[in-house]
Amino acid sequence: MPAASAAPAPREHFIALDSLRGIAAIVVVLFHSGDFGWLAGIPAVRAGWLLVDFFFILSGFEIAASYGGRLAQGFPKGRFMALRAWRVLPLHYFVLAVMLVLQVSLFVPVLNEPHTWWEFWRSVFLLDAFRPHTGNWFTPVSWSLAVEMVLYVLAAALFGRGRLGIAVAVLLAGAAAACLATGPKPPGCGALLHRGVR
Repeated sequence: MPAASAAPAPREHFIALDSLRGIAAIVVVLFHSGDFGWLAGIPAVRAGWLLVDFFFILSGFEIAASYGGRLAQGFPKGRFMALRAWRVLPLHYFVLAVMLVLQVSLFVPVLNEPHTWWEFWRSVFLLDAFRPHTGNWFTPVSWSLAVEMVLYVLAAALFGRGRLGIAVAVLLAGAAAACLATGPKPPGCGALLHRGVR
């Protein structure tokens, strides 16, 4: 009688990190709410943009813990990317659709404030990670989603590659940190992408 195949390892869940994620999310929302009210004067809120980097670190830790071993053992990379995209993209495209409706029904005909269609297409194809600065009226945080997707591709490509994968990851992180510290930004690879890779 053939031995039953081993079931895949369950996805790791770190309950202790949930509260940190919640607090960080609240501070990021407060940071994006603008310069008004007494909350805007709190130093932690003024520095809330730094917590986006915390989310990149947290995401990298959780991906490594949940999928690192499985990807190294042959978990299908296409399935990994599909799972990650399904977790990130539906809400992004829902918000984009709402903003598109607002653009054509309110901002252009009523307020006479058109926003460029280039911003719309950048959001559709998640290209904002490759710009030097944030800023997209349709989906202001699409740059961070684009960075996440790039990092998922890197994870799928590097997990399971042994020392070569580690060496490439360290080289990319070091180059990104150096570019952030010293300023050179290769074309199509600005500070936003560097923040995630580092």
